[in-house]
Amino acid sequence: MLSKRLILLSFFICIALNCFCTDPITISESVDMKTQRTYQNLSYMPQNVPIFFCLSFPAKIPKEGLTCIIVMAGLAQGQKNLEFIEEPRNYALIGYEYPLLLQEKHRSIFDLYKIRKQTIHVPFDILDIASWVLKQTWSNQIVSVAGFSFGAMFVPAIYHEAEKQDIPLAPGVIAYAGADLYPILKINLPGNKFTKPLKASIAAFLLKSLEPSKHLPYLHNDFLIINGKYDDYIPFEQAQKLQELTPKPKTIINLETSHLSPANKSQLREINRICDRWFEDKLH
Repeated sequence: MLSKRLILLSFFICIALNCFCTDPITISESVDMKTQRTYQNLSYMPQNVPIFFCLSFPAKIPKEGLTCIIVMAGLAQGQKNLEFIEEPRNYALIGYEYPLLLQEKHRSIFDLYKIRKQTIHVPFDILDIASWVLKQTWSNQIVSVAGFSFGAMFVPAIYHEAEKQDIPLAPGVIAYAGADLYPILKINLPGNKFTKPLKASIAAFLLKSLEPSKHLPYLHNDFLIINGKYDDYIPFEQAQKLQELTPKPKTIINLETSHLSPANKSQLREINRICDRWFEDKLH
């Protein structure tokens, strides 16, 4: 209970501070002595609600600036998302922190409106962060978004909205996602065989503005798409539909794996290796 109160207190303090500052506010800062990378946990409020994220950068910033990759993984907090990256190289990395309500394990029907509001605003949070990065002196004007699992479901909407707002995003990653919300929600939402279809129908309707299949045909970028053939959470036909709907250029890799899991170290190493090589080719 104490930790939750501290989180809420920090949340309200950040809102108060952000009201008087247009730049992100540093909540905490640390240095990893092994990698010599700095980690800054930041609060940024370009609109009415603060956005929390972790910025990580190397000890030395080259004259030409840093390429930035915004990482969206599961529902882990900002810095936790960055711990899965084995070779951060000379990139600036940003770990997005999902709104508090989305991180809650137990939510009631009364939270539905707030959950919808916070969820459909996630792509706009990411674009606010990207716009901020593009204005920084340490940026080389190359910003990519890499989504994994839950985070990957937002990537098509993010890139589509970026084109509408004329925000230049570099090639991105869509890993372990599918095209349509209903069949994926039906598998992943809690409940029984009677309640899950109903819950999935309601959730898919409320979140239809985020449905990947509605955004994918309109994208004009380059994407790395990774899926597992034996994914328990993303039906492979949904993965294939996503792959088909994504316009070229694209790189499609279907691994002989189940869903992405932090506990599967060999799987993480393989995905790190694939992404590292692809980024090295596309972002330089």
